[in-house]
Amino acid sequence: MELRVFMGWVLIIGILLGQLILLVVRVVLVGILMGPGEIIERC
Repeated sequence: MELRVFMGWVLIIGILLGQLILLVVRVVLVGILMGPGEIIERC
């Protein structure tokens, strides 16, 4: 039972980390494509 709960937590944390990594990668790619100036203007 404990192993199943542990695996569930690992799965949830893995999904959350995956989403976070995708978001960071997307922001970095947009930053490289647009250049720093346009990002500063949007913020």
